[in-house]
Amino acid sequence: MSMILTDASVSQVFRSNRGPHRSGISDHILVQCDEERQYLLPHAVSQLNLKWDKTPYRISPDTLLTLQSHRVYSQVSFTYNGHNSCPDLIRVRDNGLDIIAISVSYHPIKDVVTRLGLTRFLCEQLGYLIVSTQAFCINPTFCRDSNLGNFFKPVIVSSKTTQIARTLSHYINTSPSTCIASKPSLACDTSADIFQLTKLPYKKKLSYFKSGIKTFHDILSSLPDLTKPQQKQCHVEITQTPFVDLPILQAFLSKLSPTIQFFDIEACQFPYPILYTTKPFEVFPFLFSVHYLNQDSHKTSHSLQFYDPDMDFRRQFAESLIHSLDPSQSIIVFDTTLERSICRYFSDIFPDLSDIFSLILDQFVDISSLFFNHHVLLPGMQGKYSIKHIIKAINTANPYLDLSIQSGFFASHAYKQLVYDPHCNHHQIKQSIIDYASTDTHALLLVYHYLLKLVEN
Repeated sequence: MSMILTDASVSQVFRSNRGPHRSGISDHILVQCDEERQYLLPHAVSQLNLKWDKTPYRISPDTLLTLQSHRVYSQVSFTYNGHNSCPDLIRVRDNGLDIIAISVSYHPIKDVVTRLGLTRFLCEQLGYLIVSTQAFCINPTFCRDSNLGNFFKPVIVSSKTTQIARTLSHYINTSPSTCIASKPSLACDTSADIFQLTKLPYKKKLSYFKSGIKTFHDILSSLPDLTKPQQKQCHVEITQTPFVDLPILQAFLSKLSPTIQFFDIEACQFPYPILYTTKPFEVFPFLFSVHYLNQDSHKTSHSLQFYDPDMDFRRQFAESLIHSLDPSQSIIVFDTTLERSICRYFSDIFPDLSDIFSLILDQFVDISSLFFNHHVLLPGMQGKYSIKHIIKAINTANPYLDLSIQSGFFASHAYKQLVYDPHCNHHQIKQSIIDYASTDTHALLLVYHYLLKLVEN
């Protein structure tokens, strides 16, 4: 018997063999979260300008329901032969239904379209006429301070969902031995060395894997066109010995001041503008963390500021940054892109602070360049250059392991719950984010100490 199809499971039917995504992050979360869609739902209904029926309805062959024209429904569940789908919205026209799904993006997300295809299939099996299937995408030109343009941009995806519905009909009536979901995965062991090789497309990795090239020894002996970074990586992993461009590392360390500040900002992006933001997905910084190291005394200290999403805290954030960062001492950041953009933003909106922010920016030192530019390669980095992979390579006691939040992605996701869910455990969420951010800057301190040892040895 084929698997039961739901909004959560249907994507598996169409999921091709593809590269592994970020460890520990499910495909569903990578796409969008239910809380975010529910938060945006009233904006979609308002745009449709129809009476909103929030009553839960369950429609099946045994309980067919006549939906009233010129209404929009948000809690209709369609069930057929055990398969189930609950679309974000159903708009009822005189001649049939519009099935609508919210896509928290500028363009239709694949999994959203697949989910629409399942809803279409079930509705057709239940005898409903479908006028259209639509992905309500976010309008990139929307501005909250302007009356021009709606927040959502409807995108018709009827042809794609019709094709998906046909495929699902075939799938449901096919035996497990030949059904789509039972295809064996060719990438059966993504822990093989070939899948860790840096700067190589996943399709090529999979092709090499199928031809028997799996280990770093295989890679060196079988692939003559390796780049220098790829050759370095293979030698590092085979010998389990770090590669260090000593002159560059020494020059990097020699420029640092007696006191070093290890700095990180956490930020998120709300699809619908909140507080002071006016456009979709504006960067919304909400926390910064600084670890301090006095190289003479070897003493360390820590400073952190967290801001709740309940007021315009930009001035407080900017002033606290200035108070916490010494513009005469080095400020180490892992990839300065976000931190630079936020400091420049504060400099623009608060001209009286621009001079001090200019001095702060002059002290930025990007430690990630040592790894991204392959001046330092460590065994166990797995061809990746994030602070988490570097820490795992240098420290057997992973400081992130026991945290409930282990990435900036999840920190952002957790912070948004403070807006989306008024009943969430505010204290617990805040503490989890703080623990993660503190660990991030402490990890920078650990990496710095490790680099010092590489030079000394």
